[in-house]
Amino acid sequence: MSIIMREISAVSGLPDHMLGLAGSNPTSADSIRASEATLTAKAEARQGIFGRSWRQVAQLITAIQTGADPASVDVGVKW
Repeated sequence: MSIIMREISAVSGLPDHMLGLAGSNPTSADSIRASEATLTAKAEARQGIFGRSWRQVAQLITAIQTGADPASVDVGVKW
């Protein structure tokens, strides 16, 4: 089972401690942050992609509520 979980970790970028693969020694905060760096980078990359889509949704909602042109609505997405 451990081999499969390690393969999942390698493919997904999930740190071992998030999959319950912690060793007998507790890990330090610095090593946890370092192990989560890949996952954090993936999440930040997706924020840019999804942010544009949610911005368009917000423009359409605001345009419908106010009757304005969606292109003229100035909204932003804050994660």
